[in-house]
Order: sequence, then C-alpha cells, then structure tokens
Amino acid sequence: MPFMDGAGRYRLTLSAEVEPAVHGWWAKASTARRKFADMVRQQSRRGGARVRLVDTVWPSSPPCQG
Repeated sequence: MPFMDGAGRYRLTLSAEVEPAVHGWWAKASTARRKFADMVRQQSRRGGARVRLVDTVWPSSPPCQG
C-alpha cells in the first residue's frame, strides 16, 4: 500500500511492534490529515500499531497520534 505522492513537509509513520513499517510524505496538510485518518481507521483493530503525523517544518508543534 503506497503512501507517497511526492516528498513534502508532512510525514506519516505507521509503526507495528515498535519498528516503523510504513512511511509517507505529503506537501499538503489536507492530504496528510486524510491519509492519517484513513490509516488510523485501518489500523484501529491491530494491537501494537501506532500512527504518527508530523509537520517537519514546525518541529515544536505536537504530532497527531492515533
């Protein structure tokens, strides 16, 4: 399942059992938030899965986690 539509400032990471399993980068916040919400819904039944969305331009802002 690809999660890249070009490098951008918003980075999504899916970690399963502590190890990063999927990475994606998007330039648009709306795309990144939509992908984040989709991934949280898809992984909500999986124990140990963590989804994190980070704005890499503003590292002081807290990341979204699900």
